[in-house]
Amino acid sequence: MASPGNRSFRATLIAGGLMMAGGVALALYGHSLPVYTVSFEQATSAWTEWCNASGPDRAAGARYHALFGWHYALINAGSSIAAAGLTVALLAILMRQTTASGEPWLRTPERSLTFVAIGGGAMLLLWSGMIHGLTSDLDRRYFPACADSIAIPIFGIASFMTILMPILAAIGFVFTRSFGELPVRLDRWDRERPLRSWIVTFVFGAAMIGGLAIASLSIFGADLTTPSSVVILYLLAATRAAMLAPPRTSEENW
Repeated sequence: MASPGNRSFRATLIAGGLMMAGGVALALYGHSLPVYTVSFEQATSAWTEWCNASGPDRAAGARYHALFGWHYALINAGSSIAAAGLTVALLAILMRQTTASGEPWLRTPERSLTFVAIGGGAMLLLWSGMIHGLTSDLDRRYFPACADSIAIPIFGIASFMTILMPILAAIGFVFTRSFGELPVRLDRWDRERPLRSWIVTFVFGAAMIGGLAIASLSIFGADLTTPSSVVILYLLAATRAAMLAPPRTSEENW
């Protein structure tokens, strides 16, 4: 008979596989639909009218964007769902492979500083997903012909991330000082401190629900941010569990 850990691992892989299959099917269906609700010639004419002597015309741009059908939106949604499923599966496999035999695989990292590294990786995934969105929108003519190069927003995003990541790393380091003995299961509950358990669970649960809602609302856009969203959701769940872990007895797993 399979152990609960094996069953949960298989269920996670199946869920990830179903997300990948469903996402690919949705993207293929979107690919079968026309790009515009009018002829390509009419859409091209509207695209060229977007620019005038003074630059992009907002009203003309809004009229042009209204001509897009569900082609790209469903491709974006399918790609986002498939990428999320792949991330779920890969994350589960990585956690399972790094867990000792007999130990629960759905758990926190062993070292506190790994949390900071995971957060940095999530930010890099987010940045790459946003760059993917910009380049995709450029190829799909979501920008006017007279628009500046996407190098400007790419540079802006890179500069913002360069400033943001050290700040987030410092915040993450502060959080790790409140961690207990690691690793612990993700469903950790401190029965000796029930009020702390409720407060920490409420705060991080609200953050996870909010993050999931934002990720769900953004899947129709070109930004491929669902992989980073999956990693961030795991990081939030792991941080909650780590803050409820038994008191640290040594700095060995720091």
